[in-house]
Amino acid sequence: MDIATHQDHFGLWSVFHIGCLRFPAARKTALALHAVLPDRLVYRVYWIPFLLVYLIATASKAVRTFGPGARRLTEISLWQQKLVLLRTCFRFPGLLPAEFYKQKFNLPKYAGRIEGAGHSFDVRAISHLVSGKTVAGVEREGALAHDKMTFFRFLGENGLPAASILALFRWGSVEWLVPDETIPRDDLFIKPAHDDAGRGARRVFYDPVSCEYSIERPAAPMLREDPLAEVGQVRLTGDDLIRLLCRSSEKVEWILMPRLRNHPRLAELAGDATLATLRIVTIRDRQGRFSVFFTFWRVALTDSAVDNVTQGGMECNLDPVSGRLSAGYLFEDDSFFAVHPVTRAPIKGAFLPCVPEAVDLCIQAHRLLTEGDRNYLFLISFDVAVTVSGPVFIEANWPGDLSGPHICPTPLWREPDFVRCADSFLKPLKGQRTHFHPDLWSRDKTSRDQTP
Repeated sequence: MDIATHQDHFGLWSVFHIGCLRFPAARKTALALHAVLPDRLVYRVYWIPFLLVYLIATASKAVRTFGPGARRLTEISLWQQKLVLLRTCFRFPGLLPAEFYKQKFNLPKYAGRIEGAGHSFDVRAISHLVSGKTVAGVEREGALAHDKMTFFRFLGENGLPAASILALFRWGSVEWLVPDETIPRDDLFIKPAHDDAGRGARRVFYDPVSCEYSIERPAAPMLREDPLAEVGQVRLTGDDLIRLLCRSSEKVEWILMPRLRNHPRLAELAGDATLATLRIVTIRDRQGRFSVFFTFWRVALTDSAVDNVTQGGMECNLDPVSGRLSAGYLFEDDSFFAVHPVTRAPIKGAFLPCVPEAVDLCIQAHRLLTEGDRNYLFLISFDVAVTVSGPVFIEANWPGDLSGPHICPTPLWREPDFVRCADSFLKPLKGQRTHFHPDLWSRDKTSRDQTP
């Protein structure tokens, strides 16, 4: 299978497989059609109409729910919104109409993010195709990379440096991860265990005079109900803070961490109010050869808990060998800055410390994450903080955040490294029915997970 040639249909084929595994009705219909029709005909006469009907129904519901508010912002009629929504979701299978609005893809300044989201769906689809496993099986193994607590424990088991976690709050109780089971008298950091893009993350400031803590309001509000929304800037003792997180963990699981500080060199460039992290994306081929796909440095421009681009931060392309920075790119304004707009420190041409060490750690982590039959997790992005004691992992993302000026607007399929690695997994499948073979669907869940 040459993905560069078949990219337009590749996403639909993979979603056809996923849909058949998820929905019994779709699976039974596909099995019946496979008995009398060739694969290509099944795809054309069954899956494309099925996908269209599904999208029309869900797009109509999303436009009724979110469309009036979007119309006030964009002056685009509901009918036009529906057409754009259908075209976009058909181009990027896996992108749900409701998510189109929640991710603000409907706003012109965020439209470029759709490509990044589409790339992530493509990577996930390749993983489903080549692994021979069910959706649940792939997602379970992918949790090693994208689930915060699972990744943290994985790092500890393998002796890799990770940002310390004090406690996990869930189901109304606390699970301590430090021996003394106490929180330090210092600034802290809390974040939801299962949210992304910095949503709900916030700093907890410690006042040494009163020995009390105060939780700031999050820069990025959560998509669901935030149980800590009403306690911003309220003074709390250490015991009060623990009890509050326990109560709120009935609705949201919380991770409590010490607040990390930037390496002095990073603080010179971007200040010390917000932790500025490296985003390092690594890629491997079927033969086990690893390389760096791209790297950049994320920098907040305001006094914020997070440095995410989605929350107004900027990205600086980063040389993985020398640690040299390019000009910072601000997504919202589509503009580049050679000098940090707030600190006035020169960004373009500056060098960051510990970058080669951070890259080596990411490749080492990727190698461990893809041991055994997990080699299909071929593209993973890592968030790394550079502190005074060196680089430490914050979290990982699978299939990786592939948005931003360093990938878009260039299609992922035109990136030589991506095509080389993806083809190394897909070419052995050429001429095989693999996942689309009806016999695979008739097996039980366990045997599907164990299929090579």
